[in-house]
Amino acid sequence: MKRRPEPELMDQPAQARAYAEADFSEPHDAFVTQFRERFPGHQPRRVLDLGCGPADISCRFAQAYPDCRVLGIDGAAAMLALGEQRLQQARLQHRVSLQLHHLPAPDLATQGPFDTIICNSLLHHLLDPLTLWQTIRQAAAADCAVLIMDLR
Repeated sequence: MKRRPEPELMDQPAQARAYAEADFSEPHDAFVTQFRERFPGHQPRRVLDLGCGPADISCRFAQAYPDCRVLGIDGAAAMLALGEQRLQQARLQHRVSLQLHHLPAPDLATQGPFDTIICNSLLHHLLDPLTLWQTIRQAAAADCAVLIMDLR
C-alpha cells in the first residue's frame, strides 16, 4: 500500500484556528501521561516539541514538568501565531518558546542538545518520515527521552 500523507502544513488561518479550537484535552493529557509512564525517572530540562502546532501539548508538558523549558517548532506560521496566544493565556512564555522551522532542520542542533524530544501527530504529515528521525538524531542528547505518537 502506497503511503499518502496529509498535507504537510496547516497554514491557512481558518484551518489553523479550527484545529486550535478543537478539544484535544483528552488525547493531549494522555500524551503527557504516556510520557510519565514510559520515562518514570526522567526529569525533563530541555524539551523539543516537533510539530507543536498551536502549542497545546507544549503548554501541558511545561505545566506537568515545571523545571523544564520547551522549544516548540512548527512549519505553519498560522499555527505558531495561535500558539503564542496560548502561551500568553497560560503565562508560560518565559518557559516555552516557539519557532518556525521546516524539517529537516539541521540548525536545531545548534540549539540543543535536548534531553527530551516529543512529537505528536506529525509523522502522518511528512512526505519523507526519515526527516523526523534525522532531526531527532541531530538534536538529541545521548540519553534523550523520545516520545513520538501519531495516528494509527
